[in-house]
Amino acid sequence: MSNAYRSWESSHQCLVHYVSAMPSQLYYVTQTFLNKENFPGGSFHMRHLKLAGPDKINLIKSIMDFVKHDGSEKHKTAVIENILTYAPIKQQFIMVGDSGELDPEIYGDIARKYSDRIKMIFIRIVQGGKNNNNRFEIAFKNVSQDKWKLFSNANELPEKLFDNENSINEYDGNNHVNSAESNTENILSTSLFYTIIPALL
Repeated sequence: MSNAYRSWESSHQCLVHYVSAMPSQLYYVTQTFLNKENFPGGSFHMRHLKLAGPDKINLIKSIMDFVKHDGSEKHKTAVIENILTYAPIKQQFIMVGDSGELDPEIYGDIARKYSDRIKMIFIRIVQGGKNNNNRFEIAFKNVSQDKWKLFSNANELPEKLFDNENSINEYDGNNHVNSAESNTENILSTSLFYTIIPALL
């Protein structure tokens, strides 16, 4: 997976945003793993699990709320929408997720709401996920079929996202990047954390 991210970063000047429902207490372990596996640097958006406090009942409730699927979905959706809101309007996004949680549903909703901002969606098929065709058809309803792709192995991902005719940056007559017209791509990734979890156990 890191090879694909590195290739996209160098070919298209991508910015990488790592979005995860994992607790932020695992940030340093996660960062160490990413460095070891040669993932490109980027912004991190993890959930904070509140563990402090004298009330054990509230602590248990906090942990139970944290592990609920809807908490993960709300976190990822809020983070992605926040990134889209504050990014320059011409910046477009490639979203990478997996079938283990609700990434297809989250990305489908985002793609319908921000159709002109989402360039491509890649969903990795993982064991234990709900991987039937009906799920993906519902998740990506009204999303163009050429905007999303399922894959099982990272080597199925393209080395380049676009050809030279679909350049990421627009240049002025002197071959300088025109910052006002810059159209830098962004990668929103949740999929790689599926790889990190077994490594932490």
